[in-house]
Amino acid sequence: MTNKILWGFLLFFIFSLYSCDPSIGVAIQNKTSTEKTIKVIYPANFKFPGDSGGAQNNFCLRDSVKTFDLSDKDSYLNPFIVPMLSKDTVERTYSFVLKPNYSATVEGRSFSSLPTFGQIFIIDQKDTIKLIRYGRDFVKKPKLLLGGSWKHIIKD
Repeated sequence: MTNKILWGFLLFFIFSLYSCDPSIGVAIQNKTSTEKTIKVIYPANFKFPGDSGGAQNNFCLRDSVKTFDLSDKDSYLNPFIVPMLSKDTVERTYSFVLKPNYSATVEGRSFSSLPTFGQIFIIDQKDTIKLIRYGRDFVKKPKLLLGGSWKHIIKD
């Protein structure tokens, strides 16, 4: 009887730790009327998305990026897969086209509380933004909890 109670308590404890584990997401939203070419450059200490063998639960795929239609309320149920235009694993860069009124998940991981700071995003070879810890280019929600999502909105 005591073993069953201990096992039940252990399973409940493991489940509660797993359910409270933070996850992160980095997204870029295109709220303009034109397509944007996005080039993503990762810092030297980062493994290329999808090349970790599934250990980090990356949302990014090996040869494509998940995008979501912002006009659809249930867009997360039907992601639109966009192929990468170019990918350089040595330089840790890739690029893709982001349609108007779409959002792209650039980095997403479970079991993590912070994204990879130092990522650089070049938009249409004109604008350059960098994901830094206390920068103003990306908005973090929720602000005070571990994990969360960092989002940059491209506007006209």
